[in-house]
Amino acid sequence: MRRRSLRWPGWFAAWLFIGWLLGVILTRLSFRLPLFVEDAIRFGIRISGHQELDNPEDLDTLALLTVVIMCFVAAVFIVWGLSAFTERCWLSRKRL
Repeated sequence: MRRRSLRWPGWFAAWLFIGWLLGVILTRLSFRLPLFVEDAIRFGIRISGHQELDNPEDLDTLALLTVVIMCFVAAVFIVWGLSAFTERCWLSRKRL
């Protein structure tokens, strides 16, 4: 039981590192804001009622924030897959 409880901080650290690394890589690329992302952000602003955020500078900032959040979501799936893979390998070695 102790071994399992010590793995969670490692997976959390891996999630933070992978999410940060993906965010750094993607935000350093120069890209134009796709139209569907701009429309989605404007729709979210309209629904939330914060019309003061509806200007081009804030849209770029919100788009970068969206990219960083999606990097952390992708990192969750990567770490989950790594966890399942290592658990499966560890169990198969234990059986032998």
